[in-house]
Amino acid sequence: MRRDPAVDHDAVALDLSALPDEVRALIAMQAATIAHLQAQLAKLRRMQFGRSSERLASSIAQFELALEDLEEQQALTELNDAAPVAPVIGDNGLKPARRPLERSSLADWVGQVFALLRPLIDALERHVMQGDRLYADDTTVPVLAPGTGKTKTGRLWAYLRDERPYGGTGPPAVRYCYSPDRRSQHPRAHLASFRGVLQADGYSGFDGLYTDGHIAEAACWAHVRRNFHDIHVVAKQSPLAGEALERIAEPDAVEAQITGKPPDLRRRMCQAEARPRLERMHAWFTASLRRISGRGDIAGAIRYALARWPALTRYLDDGTVAIDNKAVERAIRPLVLGRKNWLFAGSDAGGEHAAAIYSLIETAKLNGLDPDAYLQAVLDCIADHPVNRVAGLLPWNIRTKPLRAAA
Repeated sequence: MRRDPAVDHDAVALDLSALPDEVRALIAMQAATIAHLQAQLAKLRRMQFGRSSERLASSIAQFELALEDLEEQQALTELNDAAPVAPVIGDNGLKPARRPLERSSLADWVGQVFALLRPLIDALERHVMQGDRLYADDTTVPVLAPGTGKTKTGRLWAYLRDERPYGGTGPPAVRYCYSPDRRSQHPRAHLASFRGVLQADGYSGFDGLYTDGHIAEAACWAHVRRNFHDIHVVAKQSPLAGEALERIAEPDAVEAQITGKPPDLRRRMCQAEARPRLERMHAWFTASLRRISGRGDIAGAIRYALARWPALTRYLDDGTVAIDNKAVERAIRPLVLGRKNWLFAGSDAGGEHAAAIYSLIETAKLNGLDPDAYLQAVLDCIADHPVNRVAGLLPWNIRTKPLRAAA
């Protein structure tokens, strides 16, 4: 999914100079905001030690979420308002650019690889859906709209099975799924065979999954925190939002102590340490809501939390449930970064192929494998591998080059 160094990517560029002044101003403002957030993140990471490390970790997480949103908005702005143009090559002494590979050829290659890997991808999906605890999230993906020269907005959904937070032994794996829109029918289809606890954000499209009792909802405290964090930043140190952030940080600190511990120990610690703090927080939310205007942003953030309280506190009684959805947000991050390289999917089929290949790449990384070496090893042997034993080629069952630690 990365840019191929053998392809001249400057042969087709986004001509931002041809955009209206207001669009270029918006892009410049987004770029400046992204640069500012990146600088703040770098500063926070340098400061992340000592007693305040937990609070700094929460700040870093919020800045990363805000940065992801801005990068996504900027990519969509540029793609939908800039027209692709080819450079003019004449007899002026300039070195002619190498002729790029036809997009159709590249798409055909990816499609053929997808067909070859399909049994392995199906085996990966079965492994993910056989877990009884899943994290879910989604992000946008620009998709070329045929005949318009512009892009439409598709979705990439991430479903992560990761038992490491409670000391489980099942291999971690993520399955990405593509859909042309965000209608609720898509997660219902993706999760048709799943039975267990689904940890997700407050997207209403997930609500229908919880009605028949097959799937239980666990909500995400990171999204509750983010609502107050955004108010705190915009309102220039809002006292109420600041107090809410301090209260939310208390159960977060308990979770940090028990990550990776066995479920029984996690449950006992949550009951003893986190439950009293959350009960006091609930009382404070309820009292605050009576004192402030019901139309304000603070009231909306409080109602968001209170409306999801049973799902937000499910983890207190179940040591296999986490306090938030950060694990799958980390799994979404490579998709956001990848868009800077491949810009958009060429079609709905391309989105499906991208989701499938990403599933293998990111699952390989979750299991400590170098994804390039893993895919090469699989492609070298899968054509002759018995299809009824294809699970033997999943990342945790194959030996290849390990993932090199980041410097």
